[in-house]
Formats: sequence, structure tokens, C-alpha cells
Amino acid sequence: MTEEQAFWCLTVLCDRLIPGYYSTTMYGTLLDQRVFEGLVERTMPILWEHFTKCDIQLSVISLPWFLSMYINSMPLIFSFRIVDCFFLEGPKVLFQVGLAILRINGEELLDCQDDGMFIQILKAFFNRLHESAHPDSKNEKIRAVTVFQELMVVAFREFSTITFQTIEDERKKHKDIVLSSIESFAKRTQLRNLHKTGRLSPEDLSNVYDRFHNVLSSRRLGFGPPQSSMDLGGFRVFLAGIAKWADTPHPFTQRLFVRWDSTFRGSLTLQDVVSGISSLVQRDLMSTIEYFFTLFDSDGDGILNREEVLALSEALLFVIRGSDEDLFLAAVSSFLRRCYEYADAEEKKENLIDHESAGNSNGGDRQISVTLPTFRMVVLADEPLERFFDNGFAETINLAPTAEKPKDRAGLRGLFDGLMQDGMKVAGDVRRRMDEGTGQDDEEDEDASHVLKGPEAESVVESNPQSSRVQDVDDMLSKGEVEFER
Repeated sequence: MTEEQAFWCLTVLCDRLIPGYYSTTMYGTLLDQRVFEGLVERTMPILWEHFTKCDIQLSVISLPWFLSMYINSMPLIFSFRIVDCFFLEGPKVLFQVGLAILRINGEELLDCQDDGMFIQILKAFFNRLHESAHPDSKNEKIRAVTVFQELMVVAFREFSTITFQTIEDERKKHKDIVLSSIESFAKRTQLRNLHKTGRLSPEDLSNVYDRFHNVLSSRRLGFGPPQSSMDLGGFRVFLAGIAKWADTPHPFTQRLFVRWDSTFRGSLTLQDVVSGISSLVQRDLMSTIEYFFTLFDSDGDGILNREEVLALSEALLFVIRGSDEDLFLAAVSSFLRRCYEYADAEEKKENLIDHESAGNSNGGDRQISVTLPTFRMVVLADEPLERFFDNGFAETINLAPTAEKPKDRAGLRGLFDGLMQDGMKVAGDVRRRMDEGTGQDDEEDEDASHVLKGPEAESVVESNPQSSRVQDVDDMLSKGEVEFER
């Protein structure tokens, strides 16, 4: 083949004939192993029962057959013939040849008691494919039949009922189970490889894993490759699922994202998210205070300046909004005042001299510098803030899965039923009164006013203010434009 021909041949092989065989998870190979085991159980139940009884794993020997199309299992001169049949007949050939191998060696396989004997029997079989299948026969033509030729005859004659549709049906039957097993294995592997933080339980790690990959799946575009890291948009969605205060975009969320991005790639891996959440849920007062301090120390100089202190106070108000706001508002106000009061005296003196030399008499604009010890003192001086840093912030994080509330379809149906009945009743009253009208505008207005009184009319108006005009309802009913679908 030319280079281009080889490329398209490989494309057809991987995408159409044996899809998923050479993917990251090898789900196609694992799926066909389940299909092959099912066919063995159906066509050779005695042999399958023996495998099950002796705990012999059929996939140990059959997986290389399918993965290499028998090229690594038998001499090339024979495996090339199978590959020819494979391209001619399709993937069913792999199953037919595999079943024929087990059928021919069935008696010997019934005597094996473990995987080792199983492998030795089939290895010896592949080494004598060129030999005569019936060396003791007096018929010269029968003696000329090789073991490989007999194998192909058994494959295409005894297992001719294995068609392409049979394979497709079996794949659909086992697809969900195999994919679920792969996902479960991948999850266990990743969780086992995560660094032990000592703060997240196995259940919490499992919930974080599920939320992380659910966000990645929901933000996947089309049929693009699966993502392994989360951008800022996905992080906001993820964080909103575990913390109520994160349902609104805020610079605090971006600060967390930058802090958790250990590789500075602009995206978070699962390890980054687990490590970051472990820091959020810690219930150690001093550690949490230090975490917030370093989070807002943007330049890493060990000092919070005026802008950084204001940003920290805004973040506190953002996180605690909706929970005893008056108490915490006073606490944050007191926090700002104490930051100015307890700021390092030397820094305040230098800033004061600078402001006086510049002719600035506004003390509210002077720069301050809050060190970590000063920040601790400010927090510990206020009970609500101390309680918040001790365990209040950690309690805002909920890693447990949240079950979606089922929609009350019966309630909605009843609501629309009532709405339609009331609307039709009102419209009928309007139509009847208009037919009985005297033609005087005042009387019509009085009749309409009378119809729009009572609980039925109030129900229609309150339920749908845009449909409060009774004449519009009447016109719609007359034209047959109102439909109600159950």
C-alpha cells in the first residue's frame, strides 16, 4: 500500500470494523470479550460450565486474539489468511475462528484446571497449525489437510450462524454493562491515585469525582475528545453545586480558581479540585485565617494593603449574604475599622508623612498594611468573625449529592385544568351576555363588569395577567386557537 492507502485502511479498521479497540479505555475490545463469552456459553455450554467451575478466565487467552486479529498468536502465514477473511467478511470472522479454536481443543480444555494449563494447550495448538490434522489416515487427501485448514472449515461451517447482525445484537445487549464497569474502574483508579489529604472522606471524594466529571460532560462540545481539566466557566458551575454563595459570579470565585490552579495552565484537574476543597472544608481556625490571608495577598509580599483588605471584606459579605446579614454586616464593618486601628504603627506613620508632604489631609485614603499576626488579631477580636473562620465557612460547603425534586405533574395538570375551565366559563358568560345585550355601551360595560367579579375571574386574572381581557379569550376560543395537551 501507499502511505495514503495504509492510512485509510487503518481508519476503516479502527472506526468501522472494530470500533473502540484502540481507544483510551479499549471499550470495544472489552465489549467484544463479553460478546465472545456469551457466544461460548451459548454454543458450548459444557465447556463454559467447566471454565466457570475452575474459575478459568477466558479473556486471558482470547483478548490477544481479538486485539491483534490473531497476528501475535499464530505464525504469520496463517494469521494473514485470517486477516484476509476479516477484511472480506467483517468482524464476525474473529468470533468464528475463536469459537472453532475452542471446539477443536474442547476435550483437552475440559481437563485443564487453571489458566496456565489453558494457555499451554492453545499455545501447543498454534505451533502445529502446519501439521496434518489426520496423520494416521490412509487417505492421502485427508492426510494432506492441515490443522489450520480444519480450523477454517470448522469456523465457517459449524459457526455459520454467527452473522454480523448477531454480533451487533450482542454488542447492544452488553454495551451498558461494559461501559458502566469501565467508568467504575476508572473512578476507583483515579480516587486511589489522589493524594490523601486527611480531610475528605471516601464518600466525599466520590461525590467530588462525580460532580467534576458531570460538569466536564455537560460542557463538552459535540463529539470532541473528553476533557480532563476544568476551565473557569466549568469551575463556577461546579462551585455553584456545592456552595449556595457561588450561584452568582464574583471575583472571589476567580481568586479560588487561580489559587487552585497549581500548574498555572488556566484549568483545574481533579487533583487540583480535591486539594482546593480540602482547604475550604478544614475546620481549623488558624489555618482558615491564614488561607484567607494568603488568598487575598495578591502580590505575595506577606502584607494586605488597602485594596486587598477591601477585596477581602467584600468577599466576606458575598459569602455570608442571606444568613444573619445584620450581624455579619456589623462584624465586617468592625473588621475594616480594626484593620485601620491595628495596622502596623510604622507603616501608618510613614504613610501619614507621605500624605502630609503631598498635601493630602484625607485620612480615609491613607494606605495601610496588615500582616498575618495583625489579621489574626482583628479576626479573633470579633466573635461572629471568629465563628465564621472557625467552622462557619466550612459549613457553607456541601459535597453530598443533591437529588432533584420531581416535578409535580399532577399539580401542574390540575392548575391548567382549572385555568382552562375558568377561562371557558368566563368566555361563555361573556358570549351569552353579548348576545343578550341591548346594544347600549353602558349596559355592556355593566355586564362585563358583572362577569369579571367573583372567584373565577380573579383566578384567571391572577394566574395569567396577560389574559385578563375577556374578549381576547372569547376570540381565541371562537377561532379554536386554545388547546390543552395532557
